[in-house]
Amino acid sequence: MILHIMKKDWKLLWPVVLLVATVQFALAAMLLHIDRATVGKNPYGLLLQLILFMTFLGRAVLIVMCVQQDAIPGVSQDWLTRPVKRSDLMLAKLAFVLLFAQGPVLLADLLQALASGASFSHSLSTAITRSLFLLPIFTLPFVAFGALTRNLTEAIAGAVVFFLLLSGGQMLFVGLSEGRRILEVSPTTLTGLDWMPDALRLIVAFVAVSAILALQYFGRRTTLSRIVLGVAAVLCFAVRFLPWSFAYAMQEHVTPTRGSGQQVSMTFEPKYEPYKSLSGVAPDVLQGQFGGTKDADTIIYLPFAVEGLPAGSLLKNDRAEVRMISSDGRSFNLGVGGEFEPLPQAGSTTSTYSPIYVPVDLYKRFKSQSVRLEVDYFSTLMRLDDSGTIAALGGRHDFDSIGRCTSKMNPGETEIDVRCLQPGTIPLCTIAMLKDSDSGRANPSRISCLPNYATVYPMMIPDGMSRYSAGLPFRDANGLSGYPVQGKDLSKAKVEVNVYGAEDHIRRHVTISNIRLEDWLPSGQAAL
Repeated sequence: MILHIMKKDWKLLWPVVLLVATVQFALAAMLLHIDRATVGKNPYGLLLQLILFMTFLGRAVLIVMCVQQDAIPGVSQDWLTRPVKRSDLMLAKLAFVLLFAQGPVLLADLLQALASGASFSHSLSTAITRSLFLLPIFTLPFVAFGALTRNLTEAIAGAVVFFLLLSGGQMLFVGLSEGRRILEVSPTTLTGLDWMPDALRLIVAFVAVSAILALQYFGRRTTLSRIVLGVAAVLCFAVRFLPWSFAYAMQEHVTPTRGSGQQVSMTFEPKYEPYKSLSGVAPDVLQGQFGGTKDADTIIYLPFAVEGLPAGSLLKNDRAEVRMISSDGRSFNLGVGGEFEPLPQAGSTTSTYSPIYVPVDLYKRFKSQSVRLEVDYFSTLMRLDDSGTIAALGGRHDFDSIGRCTSKMNPGETEIDVRCLQPGTIPLCTIAMLKDSDSGRANPSRISCLPNYATVYPMMIPDGMSRYSAGLPFRDANGLSGYPVQGKDLSKAKVEVNVYGAEDHIRRHVTISNIRLEDWLPSGQAAL
């Protein structure tokens, strides 16, 4: 009976299946063409965004239409009067969706990865992993949504209502998290722990979908199923408020090399000079980390000496929680501080500057007074996982971690552009540096850290490919600065690339007594 139902649905829906598959393969072809095109060149413009939107919309419509060929709500359905075994009906719908809605996605991912030069085993495992993640996040929720509605018109109306409610919730979140407070309202946002809310949403979605399909196909309990959908939506929205302390403790628990970074220490060093902006521009007042006039801040930079870093490691700060205690004992929560630059080091003392956001009113009141600052740092020690060199001009190298990399001069002849492509997840932190092979001179490095501490977390949009790029300047078009490695050196220059993975997560509490805020404004910045 399962095959008979699938054949019936195919006869009715094959034009939609072919259209959706065609759009999916068109997207893969466009992305592949862009990956092979000139650096930074996208010949499709907004068309690419439209095609991407159509792939998701087309699959959603196909899934709902398939389920609604034998609608669950109502009393006049043909499958009830025949009758058709309910388990057969549900399995037929799931099999059709997996084969004709999810199948083209897996095949397009596989072919795109193969065309990029990846091995068959790597390409297949990446395509399967992405499809497995798409099932509870996208595919199965639309199967459940189709089972809750009688026809496409009702489904569209329900989708509009759901979208409006979702938009309202998002607006509420934005209102609560204005400016830098986003990291206080939603602590894991933009950090390596952001995978935890996503994992919880995946679990909630899978449980809700399973419950809805069971209720609908075996009990036809539409009202109860819609309540389950609403509760699941609320829970998925609520997990973004996951407390930082809980998330960080869980991350520590799942890290297999926990404890390897215990020798790392951070010490406030008042003998260091005030921070000097690399750009040479130091505004009097800087806004919060994410803007917003209500959260305008004065930013001070605290100098720290960091000791005990293992050879070849990198220290990445995930979060800094700051309190200020005035001379009369009053305590002020300064919220979340900024991140210091990742620190590569080979086992000796190194220094860094930690940005602290001080609300303007507090800064004006206490800038000249001696206060105490208490800072809790949550950092990640990263190990060197992969490294290699590429010729600066026309170079090519295959890395285990970031895939096939190529290098070429940009059209403006001011920098060397490195681009890497591979199926799978992009690494946590990558450092690229342009070096002269003979003299050993090197230009400033380019550090790219997009931390995600999940063990398995495939790329989801727009495809299953991870892309890394770095622009390494060797000439200032305005002639304002010179570089150790310049255009005349490129024939023998190489690009050195180091890739890092998470080793351990460490907490450090730092107390700084008798400090004046105005002493640690950036060099050249006027006091308020």
